[in-house]
Amino acid sequence: MKDGAEGDIIASRLERVEIGIDVDGDPISSCVVEAIDTPAPTTRKAKLSRNHETMLAILRAAPSGLTTEEWNEQARAAGLGCRRRADLTDWKLALREKGVVREYADRWTLAT
Repeated sequence: MKDGAEGDIIASRLERVEIGIDVDGDPISSCVVEAIDTPAPTTRKAKLSRNHETMLAILRAAPSGLTTEEWNEQARAAGLGCRRRADLTDWKLALREKGVVREYADRWTLAT
C-alpha cells in the first residue's frame, strides 16, 4: 500500500478462472486476486540497547504516539542525542527496523 501503515503483512495469490470461450471454441482465462492466510510471523524479542529502551519508554508514555519533533524534544530532555543529534534518528529507525515502533504521517506509535 502506498499510504498504509508500515509493517502490515498482506498476502494474496493469483487464481486462474475461465471467463468465456473465444470464436474458435478455446477457453478464455484470466486471473483474480485471492486473499490467503499467512503464518503468523515468529515473535522474537528484539535486543535493545539502553538508549533504545529509553526511547521506547518515552513513546510508551504517549498512548496516542508522538510526532518526530515531540519525540526528539522528550529524548533530549532525558539526556539522549545531546552530543550528536543524528543519534535520535538512528535510534528511531533502528526501533522501526526491529518492528517495535511504526511511523505513519510523521507520527510514531508502538507496533503492538
